[in-house]
Amino acid sequence: MDRDGVDVQVMCVTPALFAYQRPAAQGLECARLFNDAAREICAHAPRRLKSLCQVPLQDTDLACRELSRARWPRATSACTSATTWGARHQR
Repeated sequence: MDRDGVDVQVMCVTPALFAYQRPAAQGLECARLFNDAAREICAHAPRRLKSLCQVPLQDTDLACRELSRARWPRATSACTSATTWGARHQR
């Protein structure tokens, strides 16, 4: 990052891995795995490495709880989601 003049890097999971097509409990499990991994990576340089939280949009309550969990203690900068939802994601 220093070599390339980057002060802060923000990372997030690619939308292909959001698991919206899975049942809510599996979506939550995927979100927790990615959010915990991002937290671990960002802990190496918390002022320079940031992440966007992933939540299981299949269930509003689970999504809100995961957002609260992932934000503690200020591990993530924001939340990310796909731009479309519904039949396009059902398989």
